[in-house]
Amino acid sequence: MIQATTNSNSLRCEWCAACGTETTMVKPEQAAVIAGVTVRVVNSWVESDLVHFLETSEGLLLVCVNSLGLIREMRQQSEQ
Repeated sequence: MIQATTNSNSLRCEWCAACGTETTMVKPEQAAVIAGVTVRVVNSWVESDLVHFLETSEGLLLVCVNSLGLIREMRQQSEQ
């Protein structure tokens, strides 16, 4: 389970179509901190559809925190 704790202004609860539920969405910079990777890696995950994301009407990219947990689990399994 991933718990995002940061400034409440930077967390958004949005509908994630891939999860089929409302979930916490964060900016790529926050997603990188949560996942322990660089923003560049997060962007590559987005481009490869490895994480769930949405783009707001203002053009803001948001990443689903639930999918970050799935990525982390996959990375841990591949390291074993």
